[in-house]
Amino acid sequence: MTTIKHKTKHAISWSKLCLSKKMRGLGIKHNLQMNKAMFSKQVRRLLTCPNTTWANAIKAKYIFPRTSIFEAKRCRSSSHWWKCAHDILKGKI
Repeated sequence: MTTIKHKTKHAISWSKLCLSKKMRGLGIKHNLQMNKAMFSKQVRRLLTCPNTTWANAIKAKYIFPRTSIFEAKRCRSSSHWWKCAHDILKGKI
């Protein structure tokens, strides 16, 4: 009768995984930092290209065709996108 050996997987810390490959890590990006960067890029695009179809749709949906984007409110029913964008505009993230 043979015994089955269970191979164990060794856990690697997240900080080690996120190191660059040059520093012997796997080069995986930090999710929080990537999300913040991507939302910041979308908010910048909204501010610099205010007359695009995309920007007009966002403005119409989130109440600030009548006010400035900086005065727009964040409410409980707002989408995840708007909550993150609003937090970036207010400097909370």
